[in-house]
Amino acid sequence: MTKLHKSFNTKEVGMKIKQLRKARSLKQDDLSEVLGGLSRPQISNIETGRRNINLHQIKALADFFGVSIETLGLKTDEVETTDLLERAKLIFENENVPMEEKQELYEEVMRLYLSAKEQIKK
Repeated sequence: MTKLHKSFNTKEVGMKIKQLRKARSLKQDDLSEVLGGLSRPQISNIETGRRNINLHQIKALADFFGVSIETLGLKTDEVETTDLLERAKLIFENENVPMEEKQELYEEVMRLYLSAKEQIKK
């Protein structure tokens, strides 16, 4: 789960969205579907910081542009654990990764977990 700081600069986020859109020669209307059918004026207001944008929309834009939410100007407090779990699953289910490497990864993850657990106790 990603946890955002309570506030972020909507003008900065909007400016970065506009930069990414223009770099890809897209029109504001092209972002409409990505943002759940918002109108061109609503997208314009997002790009100028006059309209708030929610986390779902920010994630959708980040995915669309192939960037992280941090690239769009957001700061997160937590690591996206879902992504990490998906990547671990790909490694452990991949038949081309030798069992020894899977075992080493498992052991290292467990060491990290146990170390973090000890830190919490202190």
